[in-house]
Amino acid sequence: MSALAFTAQGDTFDVPETVEAWRVRRLRQRGAPELVYGRDGLPLTVPIEFDIAMLRDAVGGVLDRYRLDPLDVHGKVIEDVPIAYVQVVAREPEPEPVPPPNGPYAAVRCAPPMSVACLRARATSSTLAMMMMTRRTTSRSATTRFPRCCLRS
Repeated sequence: MSALAFTAQGDTFDVPETVEAWRVRRLRQRGAPELVYGRDGLPLTVPIEFDIAMLRDAVGGVLDRYRLDPLDVHGKVIEDVPIAYVQVVAREPEPEPVPPPNGPYAAVRCAPPMSVACLRARATSSTLAMMMMTRRTTSRSATTRFPRCCLRS
């Protein structure tokens, strides 16, 4: 079976051994399919082993619907084999690597799904600790909070 062997309804089909290549035609909104030409100026034919990524490269990255006619060793269309239909779509963008964390939370080690929750908990606990220290120290006088050497005269 070829990776490109799909009927117009989207069903896969078995490609007979007599099929050697696909002739590529671009489907239009109306009218007959347009013959696609390769970089050498000849009608584009691709080997039966091609997959969708290789076909995308062969058509120059043109995103469209394509009809693939089965060809024999002599380059003639085989009438009793179904015609294949595929759609070339844009490639999925590869995810960008996540840089290692910087800043005050760089040393926090969390499991990847828990990293945001872990950082929020750490920030919340730091905030609560600072609030508790502020409450405790506001009731005392300035001289008991700081040593005399640190106070301005």
